[in-house]
Amino acid sequence: MSYQPTPPSPQDAVVGLIDGHQRNLGARFHSEHQTSGDTVGRFTNVVGATVEVVALAKFSRDINGDRQRSVAVGAAAKCFGFGCATPDSGESFTGPVPLDDNKWDTAAGVMPLLKTAAEWAQAHAEKCRAQPYTSR
Repeated sequence: MSYQPTPPSPQDAVVGLIDGHQRNLGARFHSEHQTSGDTVGRFTNVVGATVEVVALAKFSRDINGDRQRSVAVGAAAKCFGFGCATPDSGESFTGPVPLDDNKWDTAAGVMPLLKTAAEWAQAHAEKCRAQPYTSR
């Protein structure tokens, strides 16, 4: 029987983003304020353009008070079709929580946002007639 790779769960993807940020803390060119993303879903429209759902993690550090590091998780969907009229669903995020909190609980908060983004992506893929962009 051949091996069929399966994609990671969205929650695992968000935990991976948090782990990657924590590993790089203190590195020479590390940024305290950044947004990282990982593709957790992909739809194809009738013509062949791709609509992707991305899990996001926005990292920041409070500059006004105790300088505590925080993370907010979110989701977005984007159409990569050439000539698409509405290519982006917009980003939505949960409220920021301390980076030191349980990363699995933090990642669980992204699931409703990903569900909304995936619904937008699927509905968009059904009606979008944008062509796949093949130049460059």
